[in-house]
Amino acid sequence: MDRSHISFIFLLALSLVLATSPPFLDPLPEILEGCERGALKQPLQPPLSSRGTQIVDKNGEVATLQCVNWYGSHQRSFAPGGLHTKPLCDIITRIVDLGFNCVRLPYSLDLWYEDPVIQEYVVAANPRLMGMRAMQVNDILVRGLASAGLGVMLNNHNSDAGFCCDVASEDGVWSTEKYPVEA
Repeated sequence: MDRSHISFIFLLALSLVLATSPPFLDPLPEILEGCERGALKQPLQPPLSSRGTQIVDKNGEVATLQCVNWYGSHQRSFAPGGLHTKPLCDIITRIVDLGFNCVRLPYSLDLWYEDPVIQEYVVAANPRLMGMRAMQVNDILVRGLASAGLGVMLNNHNSDAGFCCDVASEDGVWSTEKYPVEA
């Protein structure tokens, strides 16, 4: 197994372990109070690790990742899609009800470095998120998913926020002019 695969598995496992562990800093934000914790059909048993080509759980059993992608944070909105139409807890409950046990959250480096205030229309169905910065909203999202027992795979999907990976985009590689390897 080459170095990039080992790094990927390590980061995947680390993300899932951290996301499925009980919160260890602050109590859950008020917006997450009252979120029902559903019964996961196939919960993950962290910590996860790799054994050959497989990801295994704390008991050494092969872990089955049944993930859904929650787009949006890698775009110029800097927040997960759907928060303009549904409350965060409703979306998390729906993910659990559909039988998923983990969520892939793509984000951009622009989200990390710019950390803008999220525009109100992006979180219209979640008034408590209005006025918050991108990192705050995404932190609350990850904590909400974890409190529901869902694993979270954070995916640095692109450097520049927006659509990526077309022929004209520089985001098909690990670095861009804006985010060079040397930095």
